[in-house]
Amino acid sequence: MAIKHERILYGPEKSPGLLCYPELATEPLPAVLVIQDIWGVDEYIEDVTHRFAAAGYAAFAPDLYSRGEERIPALSLERVSEAKKFMNGLGASAWDPKAQEAGLSNRPEEDRLRLRETARELRSVGQYPGKPAFFPAEAA
Repeated sequence: MAIKHERILYGPEKSPGLLCYPELATEPLPAVLVIQDIWGVDEYIEDVTHRFAAAGYAAFAPDLYSRGEERIPALSLERVSEAKKFMNGLGASAWDPKAQEAGLSNRPEEDRLRLRETARELRSVGQYPGKPAFFPAEAA
């Protein structure tokens, strides 16, 4: 089944999102709202959205890290991908603040500052009580 992929702007702030639906749909479709995980609308969320469309749904994934038409710089796809790669590299200790700090200490200062800025922005989007902070909360 051919799937139509559209990057659209929605809402009063004209925020971006991904809309996928069967290309040959001739009637209203059931809809699914695909909410991103901490990493945003990345390849994985795009794939999930596409799979819902392939199952016959209109699927929409709003980019919750956008402010208006673009993401803020600290939450760009590249920056979030860098943070994800860093966390994945820590393995099972990824959410241990001491392991995070040890991993950051091996990086150049510029990298540490960039990763911490991205972490602060990720934390500001949604914090869950009792969940360890994403990277240790430190002075920038």
